[in-house]
Amino acid sequence: AAAMGADEYGFGTIAMIATGCIMARICHTNNCPVGVASQREELRARFPGTPDDVVNFFQFVGEEVRAGLAELGMRSMDELIGRSDVLVPRKDLDLAKTSGLDVSFLTQYNDEKHSTSSERVAQPAHGLGDVMDDEILADPAVQKAIETEGEVTVVKDVCNLDRAFGGRIEIKLERYENGRYRGYGAAIFHGPRAFEAAACKGTAEIDPALGRAVSKRHC
Repeated sequence: AAAMGADEYGFGTIAMIATGCIMARICHTNNCPVGVASQREELRARFPGTPDDVVNFFQFVGEEVRAGLAELGMRSMDELIGRSDVLVPRKDLDLAKTSGLDVSFLTQYNDEKHSTSSERVAQPAHGLGDVMDDEILADPAVQKAIETEGEVTVVKDVCNLDRAFGGRIEIKLERYENGRYRGYGAAIFHGPRAFEAAACKGTAEIDPALGRAVSKRHC
């Protein structure tokens, strides 16, 4: 994963196993036989794990990674990340389902100068850019309604690219006098399914059921 460019890695199940999980796959039943995923006291008493087990596991992971890097002549993960040229496809496998699969593109390496993983991780988070909410909040009529706690109606076309719209508007109203916005605003969006969301007098929160109910009437 690192050679193909991964900057971060997740350890989930394997860390659980290090603490004693036996993969019984009945976590949701509250009957974990080793007490890893159970609220029953008699089962939790069987839990064999300790924090030291997880620490010890990751120490061994680190040692194995260091050995692998040394074998490749590298000193850090920064030198390995993105170096897909060190990957070698296995040729000793003869599987019918993969016989027509060409994975050579995975081992192609762009030898251009690029930033290291640690440099990329240290970069400040980038903004999300302008979204529909910003366009609505920039409307003088909307700004005046917010300042004077008046009334305003906005009509917009919405599509699948308009993710989480309305969130910034709600935050703007939540910050207004501790969220006690006493005006009235309605935003009517036309898209695959038309719906309406309103911030009514006395609150800046939007009931999700409102959009579903109005959607049924407008479709």
